[in-house]
This record gives sequence, C-alpha cells and structure tokens, in this order.
Amino acid sequence: MRAVVCNKFGPPENLVVEEVKDPTPGPGQVLIDVRSVPVTFPDTLMLENRYQFKAPLPYIPGGEVAGVISAVGDGVVERSIGERVVAALGVTGGFAEMAVATAENARLLPDSVDFAESTGLGYAYGTTYYALKHRGRMADGETLLVLGAGGHLGMTAIEIGKLLGGTVIAAASTEKKLALCRSFGADATINYAEENLKERAKELTGGALAATSSTTRSAATIPSRPSERQPGVDGSWSSVSRPEFPRCRSTSPC
Repeated sequence: MRAVVCNKFGPPENLVVEEVKDPTPGPGQVLIDVRSVPVTFPDTLMLENRYQFKAPLPYIPGGEVAGVISAVGDGVVERSIGERVVAALGVTGGFAEMAVATAENARLLPDSVDFAESTGLGYAYGTTYYALKHRGRMADGETLLVLGAGGHLGMTAIEIGKLLGGTVIAAASTEKKLALCRSFGADATINYAEENLKERAKELTGGALAATSSTTRSAATIPSRPSERQPGVDGSWSSVSRPEFPRCRSTSPC
C-alpha cells in the first residue's frame, strides 16, 4: 500500500509517499480501508519530535481514520467486514491506504455522516471531555472560562461545558470568533484583544476568578469555582492543547 512516511523529524516537507507492506489485523483488531484522515495538532508536534508520545523512526503519522472494514482478526465479534467506522489508532499509522485498529476503538459511523466529517472529532471532543470531566472534575452549576475559544478545541469546550451544566465564558481575539462562540452556546464572551482578560473575567464571575494567564490562549480552563474538596482553593486549571503544561499562575493547583 501507499503511505505517508516520516523518515526524519522536522517540518512536513520532510514527509514522503512510499510503498510499504500491507498491514494485517491481529487478534481483536480490524483492518480498515482508509477513506479520510485528519491532520491534528499532535500529528504536527510528532513530526518535530515535540509530542509527549515519541514515535520511533520511520513511522506513518496519523492517529485517527475513517473508512470501511475490509478484514477482522481472530476473536472479533463486535465489528464486521463492510461496516463504516471511525477509529482511533493511538498515535500513528493513519496516513495510509489501510490501517489497523482495535475493534473496540472502531466506532460505527452512521450513513448520514460523511467520512471526512467524522475524523478529528475523537481527538477534539475526547480531549476536551477528559480535561473538563476527569481532570477538571467540572460539575453542574460551575463556571467555565475557555481561552482561545474560536478554535476547534475551544468550540468543543463550549459545547461540552454547557452539556455538563456549566456557565461558559468564551474568550477570543476578534468579534467574528466571539459571534461563533455565542452561536455554539457561550453565555458570555471576552475580546482579549480589546479588554483586560483578567479584570473582565473577574467582573463576569463576581470576583470568583482567582487568576488567569493571557499566555495560555490555546488552553481550555476551569478557573472560577470554589472547591469543597480542597479548602482554600479557588478553582482548577486544565490545559488541553499545548505541547507542555504551562506553569500554574493561579491560586489553585495545576
């Protein structure tokens, strides 16, 4: 099969298309004829060896694919040949004509959803849900401040924050982006190109916000709720879209 291969770390211009051996599914795995694959932020970081998960060279980039199952490995009963799926591969292997995924990570794709539309959702929504629910432990009635809210992760943070019962404040750099945030359900917005982010956030939360950093505009955060679990802590801060976690600059632990 043909695949995009990274033979040395560096810019995407280093990538080459090569003929490589067709993959075969092992026990509990499925083989997918790839129809679509997203280019995600982790993919770009891995090309320069800047991601927390290191891929040994040479490798095929791409951690998520959508396509049709063409073969199944031993023991697979939940998936069948011919099914349309979107699948998480882990961190590599997607930029190719075929890819192998575990059957449990291959999710059925409704006929009404296009292959291209489905890819990238697992990374964005999965990352945001993990950050808000498991790391931030967001609960009903809390306030969520989303920095860099006009981007892909920002949009998912607004949606999931509302589904978790929160009041969502979206911060972005232009009115066009903020209008999009409001259309996605943001309760209030901050234009940090024109307003003081920290002071405006305090105003909107009645002074509940402990602190925030304008250097983390790509991060989704939960900085404004009192914590009953840790007396004296004013909130929690969860970074979900940076190659490394920023130094905590609030009164709460990162």
